Amino acid sequence: MSDTPCVLSYTVAPDTVSTGTTRTLTVTGTNQSGAPVAFTRRSDTIIITVPAGLCSALASIGCNTGSTGWSINALSGQPGTFLATPLKGTVTVPVGGSVAFALTNVQVDGTPGTSCDLEIDESVDGNDGVAMLAVTVTSAELDLTATATPPIVALGLSSTILFTATGADTVTLDPGGTVYKCSGGTCQGSFSVTPQAPSTLYTLTAAGGGQSKAVQVTVRVGVPVVDKFEPQKAPPIGFRDSVTLSWATRYANGATLSSDAGTQRVPLTGSMTVRPADAVLPNASSVVYTLSAQGYQGPTASQLTITFQPLEIVYFANTSPTGFPPRAVVNNGGAVMKPVGNGYALVATGPGGPLSRFCGTGQGLSLLYFQPFNSTVGAGTSVTLNWQAYAAVSATLNGQPVQLAADGSGSATFTVQQTTTYTLIITDADGNSVANSVTVTVA
Repeated sequence: MSDTPCVLSYTVAPDTVSTGTTRTLTVTGTNQSGAPVAFTRRSDTIIITVPAGLCSALASIGCNTGSTGWSINALSGQPGTFLATPLKGTVTVPVGGSVAFALTNVQVDGTPGTSCDLEIDESVDGNDGVAMLAVTVTSAELDLTATATPPIVALGLSSTILFTATGADTVTLDPGGTVYKCSGGTCQGSFSVTPQAPSTLYTLTAAGGGQSKAVQVTVRVGVPVVDKFEPQKAPPIGFRDSVTLSWATRYANGATLSSDAGTQRVPLTGSMTVRPADAVLPNASSVVYTLSAQGYQGPTASQLTITFQPLEIVYFANTSPTGFPPRAVVNNGGAVMKPVGNGYALVATGPGGPLSRFCGTGQGLSLLYFQPFNSTVGAGTSVTLNWQAYAAVSATLNGQPVQLAADGSGSATFTVQQTTTYTLIITDADGNSVANSVTVTVA
């Protein structure tokens, strides 16, 4: 093309940019010719070329237009060169009218103090023209931003101050005087800091090109927080069951878990499977665990209570009229049985205990035997339960009154369709009662 002037008058904005910045350059062509200018598709074009001295990443530049009837696209194989043409037919630019094209994501990395020319090659109605639009590159505008991650830490622990500096040769951290050297343009870096309680104000100062800029970041020392200590309000458990405790803390530099069994150090966040029975006092109905988070103005404590299902003597009787010693079944605890007088005494220990029971004669209310102690039958089988009480005046079986003979014996027969537990309760003249349970299993 020739070096003759273009028909339209072209400008670029902005015409001054700082190195190290990413800008959008808008090229505008205005009709100042005194007559309408018609651009015809396929024959008339406007070509815009960005110099590598302004932006070395030419392939990253994008383009668009808001002018009706026009399109603009990057030329294949020619990074930084863009072709604008009418979309269809003819587009007329009236006197005083204009067309505009935006070049986006221009990553300015030219040498400060230089002038770079965008070249405009215009072809319209057989006339070719060239325009050179000067863009001046200046030193990067000094800028600095910073943030602390995390902004709150535990006593004695560190935080990281991340910063982004533009146009700086150095970034200095105070207190401390640590200097981070930048290589020009935009640089990103970090400082590791350990604040003093309750907080420390850090000043970062960027310097370059005879300028300086300071920003401040505060890092606080947090009071320990227990975010989670579970399970809270858990249902009662069996005496020998295990439970998984889990917890999470913030701003702590240490943590302990304690119970009646003692205290141990634990991670700041974690879990542990425990058997509460190992940490309980004799016959206690529950155990309390305390999680303590150490740190500034700490410790901060959180508690949870694990409750046991109550101690229960399910069965203490002979399994036949001549079955001494009796058999004992205790839920949620342990038991000790020993001969006493004309029978055996049972002492059960566990949650809510101790509980005691006597099986024999001569020492008040007693169930001497209750059978079958444990029976497995088929569905529809007839089962007879037999019992022998001592010093009892009444009895119920699963809540229904049953007869006691003069010698305290009795029986009941059932047709069993499914596994069933039968509970016999005998009562003496003073209102004292003893309960025993047996289960008939349908297999």
